[in-house]
Amino acid sequence: MKNCPISDTDRTISDKRSSLMKKINASVLVIDDQEEVLIAARLFLKRHFNEVTTLSNPANIIKTISEKNVGVVLLDMNFRYGYENGKEGIYWMKEIAQIFPDVKIILMTSYADVHTAVEGIKLGAVDYLLKPWENDKLLEIIKHAVKLVRKQSKAATITVDYFTGQSEAILKAYKTAERIAKTDVTTLILGENGTGKFVLAKYIHDQSIRRNQPFVHVDLGSLNENLFESELFGYVKGAFTDAHQDSMGRFEKQTPEQSFR
Repeated sequence: MKNCPISDTDRTISDKRSSLMKKINASVLVIDDQEEVLIAARLFLKRHFNEVTTLSNPANIIKTISEKNVGVVLLDMNFRYGYENGKEGIYWMKEIAQIFPDVKIILMTSYADVHTAVEGIKLGAVDYLLKPWENDKLLEIIKHAVKLVRKQSKAATITVDYFTGQSEAILKAYKTAERIAKTDVTTLILGENGTGKFVLAKYIHDQSIRRNQPFVHVDLGSLNENLFESELFGYVKGAFTDAHQDSMGRFEKQTPEQSFR
């Protein structure tokens, strides 16, 4: 049996089909306490994005974003029964933004919580989505967020964040930093204000095997001495007047890379 030749028309149709089926290279995380919402989101978004992860427990957000290298988070604003004012969503949005400032957050809300969602946008969310959503609207908002991530990433690749210069001292500093980056040794960087201790610490992190893990900078001089312990080690609900819920400290949230000054 002879092979049938493929016409240019057939090739064009095939190419169009392949183009339509091609997924967007992005990692999306959906967080909601309702299993049916997670199932619906996963089934739909899997058709359009390479990696889609779902979570019902917000306590695992930080770990999941780090492990999955998430670029876009679709975050519900209410998780616990009886707490339906959207404040939980705002809390977790702030936690994500503090540790992963490059991650784009989209808030999911009901009509009753729209005013809180608008507050979330003022605090840094890229958009909000009303539930139940329309699939086309959901896809449009997430695609826009992915574009923002890529634009930000592209800008970062052409920005020089480290020291510049060819002096013997600066080249020696870089070589030392690169040797340190290959180990798990605790490093103390000393220097006067403005000499670049943070920049060098960030360089060490970016050269290490944990470069894709979060790097948190803590300015100790900006911490109130009364809040120092709570900021670093966290606190439980009721520990003091405004402690309305448990909060993880910087140490618990973090991977080994931290910068203190």
